[in-house]
Amino acid sequence: MKMQLTINNITIQWDPLETSADELPEGEITSLRIAEGDDGETALFDDFVAKNVRSFGRQDLDAVEEIAAYTHDYQYAAVAFLLEHRGSTTLSDVVDDAGDVILHRGTAADWATSWLEEQADCVKALLPTYMDGYMKKSVVEFIDELLRYASADDYGRDAGFNGEIYEFDFAGETWTCTNPNEH
Repeated sequence: MKMQLTINNITIQWDPLETSADELPEGEITSLRIAEGDDGETALFDDFVAKNVRSFGRQDLDAVEEIAAYTHDYQYAAVAFLLEHRGSTTLSDVVDDAGDVILHRGTAADWATSWLEEQADCVKALLPTYMDGYMKKSVVEFIDELLRYASADDYGRDAGFNGEIYEFDFAGETWTCTNPNEH
């Protein structure tokens, strides 16, 4: 990832993996944008940082160094979620909190399908061992039948309306945050 920043009206090309932010000139940072990066990095800076971060400080350059070291697209998506969800904030605050974001790659309905299946599997696993084979089979069949009629679309939509999840698009993919109220 290569960045372009303006410090004291001087535009500088900066590779945060090769040069420490401490080595950059002191002064007021008036712009910070990505000059070269992969899809996740470009989407993060062009679509989210540019729209939500109003001013930059030296601590934000440390955050850029941390972002440059990311190796997974969900890390970029977590920062994007926080920028979109919180609105105007500092980049360094967002990067500090990004590790607490729980994301699911996919829509709210995709998440709801996975969640409902996981819950059903947990209930099945917890069925008492003293149940005879027929009774246990009946309970398992009942749970499977419920899953066939449960609407993951409706459940995901309702969870979104209630603020329990938050669906957003990042770098051409849909993501669902499953703990938005904690941020």
